[in-house]
Amino acid sequence: MAKGLSTAIYRWTRDLHLYVGLAVGPFVLVFAISAIFFTHGWFRGGGSDSAAAAERVASFTAPPESEDSLVMAKAVLRQVGVAGEVGFVRRHQEPARLSILVETPGKNVDVDADLTTGLATIGEKRVGAWNGLIYLHKRPGMHNAHLRGSWFPMRLWGWVADATVYLTLFLTASGVYLWLVLRATRRAGLLWLGAGILTFFTLVCALVA
Repeated sequence: MAKGLSTAIYRWTRDLHLYVGLAVGPFVLVFAISAIFFTHGWFRGGGSDSAAAAERVASFTAPPESEDSLVMAKAVLRQVGVAGEVGFVRRHQEPARLSILVETPGKNVDVDADLTTGLATIGEKRVGAWNGLIYLHKRPGMHNAHLRGSWFPMRLWGWVADATVYLTLFLTASGVYLWLVLRATRRAGLLWLGAGILTFFTLVCALVA
C-alpha cells in the first residue's frame, strides 16, 4: 500500500510539474525577456515611437473637492475618456489643476486638467512594445503603493505575477523531489545543484563585499 501511495504521489507530482510548467511558461518568458531589456541598455529603445506626442483638448465637469487626489483624478479621467494605470497625480493650487500621468503597456498619457476652466489637455505618446514589456516587469511595484491597482487590467496582472512566483516555487520544489526520486540522475543533479549554489553565493559575496 505504501508503495502504491508513493507511486501515486510521484505521478501526480510529475504531471503537475509538466502541466504547470507549460501553463506558467509564457509569463516566465515575459519576465525573462524584459529582464534582458533591463540589464542591456541597447535593447531599451527598441520598438519605441520617436514621434511627438499627439495632443487633444477635452472638456469635463470639475469633480468635488477631496483630500484624495486619486479620487478626483479618476473622476476627470472617466469624463475625458482616458483609461489606464495612474502613475502619479500632482495637485496644483494656483491655478487649480491636476497633472496626471496614465500608463498602459506601450503607451503614456499626460493629462493636464484645469479645474477652473474645465478643460483638459491630453498628450498621448506610444513608447513601443519593448518598453511595454519593461512596464509589465516593473508593475505591480511598491512605489506609490496608494496608486497601484487603479486600473483593473493591471490589478489582474498583479495577481498573475503573484501566481507566477508561487508556481515557479512549486516547480522548483517538485523538480527537486523528482530529481531525488530518479536515482539515475542523482549524481549528475548533485553536481549541477552544487554548481548553481556555488555560483550564486560567489556572485552575492562579490556584490555585497
